[in-house]
Amino acid sequence: MRNLEGTGAGRNRRSPWPWIIVGMLLTHVVIMVVAMMIAVHDKSSAIVPDYYERAVNWDAEQAKYRASEKLGWHVEMEAAEQVDPLGRRVVRFILTDAHGRAIPSAVIDLEYFHDAHGNEDRTVTLKSDSIDPRYFTALLPMRYAGEWELHYTITAGKQSFIGKQQAYVTNARRGS
Repeated sequence: MRNLEGTGAGRNRRSPWPWIIVGMLLTHVVIMVVAMMIAVHDKSSAIVPDYYERAVNWDAEQAKYRASEKLGWHVEMEAAEQVDPLGRRVVRFILTDAHGRAIPSAVIDLEYFHDAHGNEDRTVTLKSDSIDPRYFTALLPMRYAGEWELHYTITAGKQSFIGKQQAYVTNARRGS
């Protein structure tokens, strides 16, 4: 007679399913860690400082924008196409009142960044040129061509003006 209870081969064999499940869980953990590392080291993303406080005061900021519009001041930016070896270029801001005249003793506090490099924001304070007070010229770090976002606060005496704009900057082509 044959022993039908098995030879032991079927009894000692373990199911692969627990290892498959563990492998899938570990794969998921690795993928999530890689995704987190990419998100944290992405140069195009930026964290807005005091975002909660700014959200709470959103109405007050909008009121400042409306008051600035009533002043009628205009800001234009002109950026040179040539970038020096340190990544700087000459940038000129033209500030005028509603009638195209200079605004006496104006000072521009500027925060700017390239859209693709949002974590590289910079701030600078500009004073008017001595020859023509409408012009504010500076050598600013602006290596990249493309869209730049500009946020400025302009003060002149007791008046204050806030604004923001996008500016497209090009780099000069190099001859071959």
